[in-house]
Amino acid sequence: MKQDVVAIIIQFEKIRLDYKEIYFKNNLSDKKFDGQFINHVDKTIIFLNLNLQNFADNILNKQIFDRILPTDSINDYNSVLQNYYTQTKSSFIYNFVSIVENYFRNIYNVIFPNNKTRQITISKILKDIFNYFGIAESDEWNALSILLKIRNTIHNNGYYCSKNEVINYKRYIITFINGQPHTAAHFEILADILVDIKNLFLIIHSKIKI
Repeated sequence: MKQDVVAIIIQFEKIRLDYKEIYFKNNLSDKKFDGQFINHVDKTIIFLNLNLQNFADNILNKQIFDRILPTDSINDYNSVLQNYYTQTKSSFIYNFVSIVENYFRNIYNVIFPNNKTRQITISKILKDIFNYFGIAESDEWNALSILLKIRNTIHNNGYYCSKNEVINYKRYIITFINGQPHTAAHFEILADILVDIKNLFLIIHSKIKI
């Protein structure tokens, strides 16, 4: 498992550097919300990777782990391992969705200044933004849809509570079934979602002056 975790860290670090490259290449500023978006994503990935590195270096070593929280059995230890890993991922998803939603609400305020975004659902905001810029509802749209659905399941203790839906996303067929746990929060899917949202940021950045 340690090799898998290290591979995830390497993958997400590459994505983080790609985000930062956008920041510097486009002379973005933390005084504007587009630059803030990139910097917040950067910090969120850093925190994720620090947690994963701690998991790989310390938590996966029972002798080290037991110095912090002694466990009576391997089953107890494995249960804590799984919970730590899941909570690390859930925290990243929750923080990332908050950053993404805030960015798109800010975009919406720029292109529709007379509308009050607090009274509009994020789904409608995204729909209006995609229509305004003429962006096809392809990978970027599916990435956002999956991410928001995953976030909503976290609010519902890991269970999906809406209409059944099947999303074809890249090489995945992702199924959301009402009343069932979701299965879409794999790190490889989250990595693809990060890349597609980065690409969407670049599309919007090329079409609007903030």
